[in-house]
Amino acid sequence: MASLAATNHYVEREADRLVRVEVTGDGTVRGNLKVVSGYGAQTRLVDISLVEPRETEETVQVGEDLSTPSPRPEPQSRGLPDAVGTLPVMVLATLALLTALGAVALFQTTAVLLGAAVVVVGVSVALYSLLAA
Repeated sequence: MASLAATNHYVEREADRLVRVEVTGDGTVRGNLKVVSGYGAQTRLVDISLVEPRETEETVQVGEDLSTPSPRPEPQSRGLPDAVGTLPVMVLATLALLTALGAVALFQTTAVLLGAAVVVVGVSVALYSLLAA
């Protein structure tokens, strides 16, 4: 005997859905699966057969070259990062700081001041992380 743990599984168009079927007993189980579409406009019964899977012994061949570890990459220098990657970040950081300071000067409210402080702290942490790497 076979049963579904839940009924009325919704499946999107052109999609797949895994449905768990619980089988009691041994051997092949045959039955019908009712498929409904269009909110009940179309109904079909589909014949199904559930067969016990065969136990197989599958082995995996491992190549000899996988038994030796690969060489570790050389550590990068702890100096300044290359200017090609750093320059755009520095320009964006400067723009963020200037925008925050301009907003404080223009609006002069506590909320804008707090927002600018968050931007300054965020940019500072980002620049520190960039230069410390």
